[in-house]
Amino acid sequence: METAIENKNYELEILKNLAYSFYPKGICSIKQLPKYKSTPQFKLLDEIIQKHKAKPLLPFIKDFKQLPTNKIASDVTRFSWKDRAYNFQLIEVKEKFLISICLNISILIPYYTIYVVRVELKENTQEWLTLPNKLNSFEEQIHKNDIDLIEDLVEKKLNLKKLPISAFSTHIEDINFQDQRMGDFSIFNAFFLNDFFIQ
Repeated sequence: METAIENKNYELEILKNLAYSFYPKGICSIKQLPKYKSTPQFKLLDEIIQKHKAKPLLPFIKDFKQLPTNKIASDVTRFSWKDRAYNFQLIEVKEKFLISICLNISILIPYYTIYVVRVELKENTQEWLTLPNKLNSFEEQIHKNDIDLIEDLVEKKLNLKKLPISAFSTHIEDINFQDQRMGDFSIFNAFFLNDFFIQ
């Protein structure tokens, strides 16, 4: 009988193999950009991004912005940056931190992910002192009510699977994208974003 860990590992292997449909294996986007852009994988990826750029998830965006929360709901999707996911956020400033609960919905696979990022601010200003830092599962518990609201909305409106947490740190060694180096490219990067981003 397979264990839950074995099932997750199998799921990650499937996602890693699927990534090769969108990113050319062994061709570096930093050192071999013209060759990279001429590959069928890059052309397919770009075509999908352009399609979603022209036709966003308007009904879902409206529902997301109507969630019963005291945080500011925002759509910070950047398909012009060639993001591979919608990026919806619930944002608040609390004490000296800018905090964002992020919902990313992949345009490449039927998966979503929710995580919380935090930026330390200079006192009495909006100036950042740190880059966005992803909170761990324990730290996220303080935001559980809002996370549950988002998950309930996704489950009600969209037929998607939640990305395993381990996908954030599981790397695919022989592909990359834009300015990310070979070996630093994770499953999260392949199907969602280059990095964590706050408006």
